[in-house]
Amino acid sequence: MNKVMLSCKKATELMEKQHIVRLTQVERVQLFMHTRMCDACSRYAKQSEFIDKAFGQDASLEAGNKHVSPKILSRAIKDKIINNLENK
Repeated sequence: MNKVMLSCKKATELMEKQHIVRLTQVERVQLFMHTRMCDACSRYAKQSEFIDKAFGQDASLEAGNKHVSPKILSRAIKDKIINNLENK
């Protein structure tokens, strides 16, 4: 696929990545163009944003008896997620 048009897989990866770090200008333009032309990815973006807002406001992760806020991730975990997204 050319550098302008993303695959749906790459578009969804960027949608999730943008919740962790700021996308590059090129990534933002690519994602904007893709979501304007792809109804499925546009719906996915809306659903993902809704879930993130709902989860971030109200829920916590349960690990045994510990409650961990989903917004509190170590820098190492964030870096690992970013590396996994970029290397796919």
